[in-house]
Amino acid sequence: MARLSRRTIVCLFAGILALGFGACGGSKKSVDAAVDSRTLRKGCDGGDLRQCFNLGLLYARGAGVPKDPASAMLLWSKACNGGMQHGCAHLGSSLSNGVGVPRDPVRAVALWKAACTAKVGHACFELGEAHSAGRDVPKSSKLAAFYHQEACAAESMDGCASLALAFKHGVGIAKDGTKSRLLFIKACRYGSARGCTGVGDLHLAGDGVDQREDDAAKHFRKGCDGSDPNGCIKLGDLLLRASDLPRSPAGALKAYRRACHDTVIVGCAGLGRLLETGAAGPADPVAASRAYDRACAAGDADGCAEMTRVLLAGGAIQKDPKGAATLLVRACKRDAAAACGALGEMYEIGQGVERDARRAADYHDRACEGAVVASCSAQARLLLAGPAEKQPKAKIDKLLETACKGRIHGDCVTLGERHIAGKRGDLGRAKAADLFDQACEGGDLQGCLAHAHLLTRWPEGEADLTLAAGLFK
Repeated sequence: MARLSRRTIVCLFAGILALGFGACGGSKKSVDAAVDSRTLRKGCDGGDLRQCFNLGLLYARGAGVPKDPASAMLLWSKACNGGMQHGCAHLGSSLSNGVGVPRDPVRAVALWKAACTAKVGHACFELGEAHSAGRDVPKSSKLAAFYHQEACAAESMDGCASLALAFKHGVGIAKDGTKSRLLFIKACRYGSARGCTGVGDLHLAGDGVDQREDDAAKHFRKGCDGSDPNGCIKLGDLLLRASDLPRSPAGALKAYRRACHDTVIVGCAGLGRLLETGAAGPADPVAASRAYDRACAAGDADGCAEMTRVLLAGGAIQKDPKGAATLLVRACKRDAAAACGALGEMYEIGQGVERDARRAADYHDRACEGAVVASCSAQARLLLAGPAEKQPKAKIDKLLETACKGRIHGDCVTLGERHIAGKRGDLGRAKAADLFDQACEGGDLQGCLAHAHLLTRWPEGEADLTLAAGLFK
């Protein structure tokens, strides 16, 4: 059997190499070169549980043996039943994901908790990820940070990378840019693809390190090569928008393709856009639609938005407003605010759904809460269309103010008119003048006209007829 490097030993025998995207990173080729699956099989058959565990890792990754999640699960189960907590941790991952075995989240969490108590980094990392997403356990940023700290202390480099992200944004733990930066660098140095993607972000922003696009691209590529899909996406985005590096749509296309494969879909929307526009070769709108559809089916709100646009427009694929509405409902349920806003518009005009003002208002309300300014404007418009005696005046004013701040200048005019109609005295007139002026400066002629009329109606001695004349002109 070939001699193992220190890094490979850490990954294999400390059990840090996770399913799918490994915490230790490393390529399939490097594992193939280091480990002889036949030797591991012989050791496992002889009762060496570490060999069973490591052989399971190879089957999970398809390294030197055919990829076989079911065989990996059986090997980890054997190791776990023999008392090896690393096997229990990875068996928990199989049970959580339903890979090679029917999904059993309750048992998965129990296995992770026991293994994390035994200081198995992968188990602590999985618990941190589960609490971060609210997957099969209560969603809790504090518990996520706690378990990621435990994972990092147990030498899970992906745990360190997730902890770095928590420190960076102050999620579940006090914000600390220095700790975040050092953890990202450590995680990347010791093989975490996620860590390398994080270091790439540091270089792109110049956050405590040199701001260099070439260093950012290098680390994004390391993340992508280590099977972190976010590294692939960030690399693709950079190659499309770089200012200091040569732009490469073909390189971006390759990066997005790497992210959009197997069960990983986060790069599919970007891949679809390149295929649709032909920015990296001949346009292929049908393949683009497949990429969007795949992204949306897996829960990517961006993919749903793109697929909806395609279904509403028709062309390469058949126009299908009802199908578009179905996709938008799916995306809105996942808190994609733009999708909620688009649904509101469809219910307003009856496109792909029965016209329903109440539902339109509900969807616009959700979108407005998600900072979709156009939906705040639409919600105000719908409320103003109702009976005057039932109009929630304070809510309407707030919606119009939000829309006005979002540069929907017609709503500035409407809000100004409400200040005057509400007889709010000199303060109301002054506020209206400011709103009309804001609309006028934004190119809204009704704002200019309203401001001019207001100036001519100002109390005697205060009217600015010269300014009014200029606005009328």
